[in-house]
Amino acid sequence: MAEVDKKAKEIVKFPLLYPISIYDDSLRSVVMPYKYLLFYHVDEVNQVIEMYRLLHSAKNLSSML
Repeated sequence: MAEVDKKAKEIVKFPLLYPISIYDDSLRSVVMPYKYLLFYHVDEVNQVIEMYRLLHSAKNLSSML
């Protein structure tokens, strides 16, 4: 969880740092330790960042987003 917190703080400072997800083009994704992916959405108009999901990469990600 410490690594998730660290990445979340980084995303708050630089919301467009990570690439758009290949699974859903409305989300961005960050590779986390232990093969997890953190998905988030940036609403630039309202200046809001929504942490969407934290999923293990072995899952069927397309069906879970």
